[in-house]
Amino acid sequence: MIGVTVFLRFPSEADAQAMLVAFGAGPAEGEEFQPYGTGEFNGARYDYVVVNGKGVIWKDDLPIPGYHVNILWRGPEDQIPNFGELRVYPETPECVFA
Repeated sequence: MIGVTVFLRFPSEADAQAMLVAFGAGPAEGEEFQPYGTGEFNGARYDYVVVNGKGVIWKDDLPIPGYHVNILWRGPEDQIPNFGELRVYPETPECVFA
């Protein structure tokens, strides 16, 4: 199973980190949060990456608002969590999983 890429845009880095920790991708105790990693939610594994390592996407020399994180969901597609307004559907993604 390759997985489904889920594109997320958060108001801030802190919001993104809080959600990822809640979804099982938090750092080990005493470690710093990483811009990439793996988590597990409801028995499904996923990988995440902070876009461009800083959560910033640029278009026409201007940053697109928000803090951007991509998730590669490796569970059943119908079990992807409802991310509500955090989930975006870019026509041309800046960063994709290879």
